[in-house]
Amino acid sequence: MTDGPKSFVEAPLPALRTLRQAVGTPFRVEPGGGEPVELTLTEIIEKDRGPSWESFSLLFTGAGGTLLQGTHEMEHDDLGSFLLFLVPIAHVGGEPLYEAVFNRPTT
Repeated sequence: MTDGPKSFVEAPLPALRTLRQAVGTPFRVEPGGGEPVELTLTEIIEKDRGPSWESFSLLFTGAGGTLLQGTHEMEHDDLGSFLLFLVPIAHVGGEPLYEAVFNRPTT
């Protein structure tokens, strides 16, 4: 992880086409003062909003402790690091499930 928190400008989000390639791969999250948590991007749910807008959700499962709702720095071996607002939404098979929702112009 980095030496301090990033802003959304310093850590732009990967494009949807790039995120699709990361399904099934691990991301690392270091909660403030806690042990790092590994999350796996398990699914991307896309909604059709027209040619100039993208609307989708990223679903992550995690091992270890539950992260609190909020903005977390995500780190991925191929995608680098960026900020995501994660919301814990359920537990599946004893593991927490998190969602990040996007509604943004296409890049």
